Amino acid sequence: MQNKTVIIGLGSIGLRHAKILSSKNFSLYIFSRNNSHNYKKITKINDIIDIDPDYIVISNLTYDHLKILRFIDKNFKGKKCLIEKPLFSIFNKNIPKLKNNSYYIGYILRFHPFYEEVKDIIKKDFSKIFHIEFNSSSYLPNWRTNINYIKSSSSSKKSGGVIHDYSHEIDFILSLFGYFNINFVKHSKLSNLRIKSKDYLNINGSLKKINIDISLNYFSREPHRILKIFLNDKNYIFDFVNLKIYIYKNNKNFHKKTKLGKDELYINQHNDILSLKPKISCSYEEGYKLSKFIMKINNYAK
Repeated sequence: MQNKTVIIGLGSIGLRHAKILSSKNFSLYIFSRNNSHNYKKITKINDIIDIDPDYIVISNLTYDHLKILRFIDKNFKGKKCLIEKPLFSIFNKNIPKLKNNSYYIGYILRFHPFYEEVKDIIKKDFSKIFHIEFNSSSYLPNWRTNINYIKSSSSSKKSGGVIHDYSHEIDFILSLFGYFNINFVKHSKLSNLRIKSKDYLNINGSLKKINIDISLNYFSREPHRILKIFLNDKNYIFDFVNLKIYIYKNNKNFHKKTKLGKDELYINQHNDILSLKPKISCSYEEGYKLSKFIMKINNYAK
């Protein structure tokens, strides 16, 4: 029997999910204003009730997540749902903790090979770590070829901004090291990009004796995603773009390269969520807590 899947929102990430799931012979239904596709179309949200899907992927605009989630939680029980990150664009005390279905948030860096590498370092040498840096940047106009960046969700003050697009990095640190105290935040629009959202974020924090620095932007024409971990006796550099790990110890250094297939992170995420007991994916409770933390960062910067 084919797994019936509804995808809500068919932007670039929704199309990616549709391509992956259709290749797995899932029966797809699309609820979206984007009608330029050959999948089965849903024109009214209530039609989802009649379809009674096994799996629901929510990849519409972030500020519409809550409305869709309330509809799903009211009309279904026991379904598995993937929600594209972040969970909410704005967090407040009126947001409910939904419980009728199993909800997971699309933080795919948890499926990157480096995630397990860092987890091993923490397990073996956590007491030796004293400084962490995570720096990510790219050039927003180069992100999508099918839409002008000015019209993208990233440019919108309502649902976009670097703190949402790069919340992968924040989740990576928090899920591995734990929540840290915030010491300083700079969250601004620095470049001349024609956007209404903020394009730069720097967070400095502390966790016990570890200093944490996260710097994110999308005005750099040289894309990079670099994680540095400093220990008392060695340094690690994780280059996510070139898939290399550099290790410096005793005035010597060496590196090793890993491999990552196209769409591998997304495929592994779907497989994990659809398994009997998901082990890696970000749960609703984790995503809820992370949304509160992101709002705390926003408030700290004001």
